Amino acid sequence: AGKMACYDFDVQEILELEPAALTPELFKKATGKDLKTEDELKAHLRSTMEERLESDSRRAAESDALKKICQLASVELPETMVQRQKAHLLRRAEENVKNRTGLTLEEYYAHSGQDFEGFKSQLDTEARNDVKEYLVMDACTEKFGVNVQPEDLDKEIETMAANYHVAPESVKAMLQKKPDDLRSLISSAKYRKTLDAVMGAVKTVEVNKNAAPDAGK
Repeated sequence: AGKMACYDFDVQEILELEPAALTPELFKKATGKDLKTEDELKAHLRSTMEERLESDSRRAAESDALKKICQLASVELPETMVQRQKAHLLRRAEENVKNRTGLTLEEYYAHSGQDFEGFKSQLDTEARNDVKEYLVMDACTEKFGVNVQPEDLDKEIETMAANYHVAPESVKAMLQKKPDDLRSLISSAKYRKTLDAVMGAVKTVEVNKNAAPDAGK
């Protein structure tokens, strides 16, 4: 250690990176779409980015609206629901830590020097927020008369099929064998329809966060 070493080596070859040819085959491999020209690729990428930005903007607006409604709502939280949700969050954290580190949650916090009691207190707060959001959304579902129709489930199934790159019929066959997953899908469809109804009743205003505040307001 600490000594200088000298090495002799021979260069066998030098490789130069060459850009791939922009062919329909490459476009298909990169996007999964049958695009013939570079202009079609650019149009597809532009459309994808615009859709993603619009989706991100809507999700942010939905999150802000739901947080505001929950802040204004006065709801009595059943302690049994809170403790059940807290236990669920704790199990999820335990599984996450176990998969990443092989340690139990207590061992992980002991080794990292973090406050385990503080973590459990944070879980309690998170569980209460989750239960309140669930009860508020349940009340909104009733207020707006939201019902899940077969076409709503078809949309959820199509989305799931697209995400997993399988045919919708395969998803339907899987759901028939897993009633719990079907109930979860119904809940997801009801949540989405309720959130759409909430956003339809909410007035949204675009704000430039980078703009300087108006001193007169």
